[in-house]
Amino acid sequence: MTITSDNHTSHGIQSQGERYFWITYLIIVVISSLVGDTIILYASIKHNAIKLNKIIVVVMQHIAVCDLLSSAAYVLPTTISLISERWVLGDVLAHVSLYVEVVTFQAANILICLLSTSKVLLLRYPLYTRCWTKNGAHKVCGMIWVFVNFYPVLRFLLDVDGLVFSHTTYNINFGLSSKSSSAVKVIAILTTLLTLDLPTIVVVLAVFSTLIFIYKSRNISSRCRGRRRWQGIVTVVVTATVYCISVVPSSIVTLVSMSDSQKLHFIRVAEFLIALNVMANFYIYSLTIPSFRNFLQAKALEVSGSISQFLTSSRTLEYELGTGHVTSVFTRGNELDGDNLELETTVRNSEELLFYESYV
Repeated sequence: MTITSDNHTSHGIQSQGERYFWITYLIIVVISSLVGDTIILYASIKHNAIKLNKIIVVVMQHIAVCDLLSSAAYVLPTTISLISERWVLGDVLAHVSLYVEVVTFQAANILICLLSTSKVLLLRYPLYTRCWTKNGAHKVCGMIWVFVNFYPVLRFLLDVDGLVFSHTTYNINFGLSSKSSSAVKVIAILTTLLTLDLPTIVVVLAVFSTLIFIYKSRNISSRCRGRRRWQGIVTVVVTATVYCISVVPSSIVTLVSMSDSQKLHFIRVAEFLIALNVMANFYIYSLTIPSFRNFLQAKALEVSGSISQFLTSSRTLEYELGTGHVTSVFTRGNELDGDNLELETTVRNSEELLFYESYV
């Protein structure tokens, strides 16, 4: 496929202040996602530091993998393109970046939909969901990963319009024009409905259902002894809320009547807001999951202690002896016969080298 580009003057960011703002924002997203999602996977897999329902934890792990891939294949190339104001990564990476971007975007939407609906079902039907297992959750997530590969594969096979670098969003997109076949247009519309619009509607309904459950259960919360359940509710609700904030603008962009310049700006903001969902999970889990927060605090103390110990052990002493300039003093103590201690002091002077040996 060939790669074309739209006009920078009419579609690109003309204000340097705005460009620097989005560059800073995307850099923060990349760092937060690469570090935060790696910590989430490490903490949940190796240390079991996320004390929630095992099904919820499995879905969270798949979301973390999805965010890592998205930050590497979507946010980072977009940041580079925004800095250089053009696509500089070559044709091969353009195809790889677009493929992974489409897969991870669709997977994130469906996985968060699965997270929200799973929590509602766990709350409302605890007896029926008792038979759910981690392996079953991994299989469901695996089927989601397989499903989201269909659309980019079909587009690459059927699309004759090539790829387009957009100065509106500063990333690679599939070309779609009046010359595109009807099959491509139908596939694009159905995919948007199934992987964006429908999951968003389900997430909103699931959040409202969860909030209703919280409202009805407020009088017995003190007796249910369900701290983990309540902590999981808050985590899922906040995650779903951030997801809606990040994707709803993309869903309504075609429904709002505005001028071309305003529409381009709105599309850019909506596109970059999607990155908010990529980096948010680490901060959400840190604030809403006590076990994960305690794990982070323990690891921070461990690392700070190791650094302090290293600095203490590697500290060297410099002395000034007489009028000579001493560059280093080495003292070695060896225990002799229990009470005797041999001290050997080596003094390096700028003019001569003296050895002193004494016995105590």
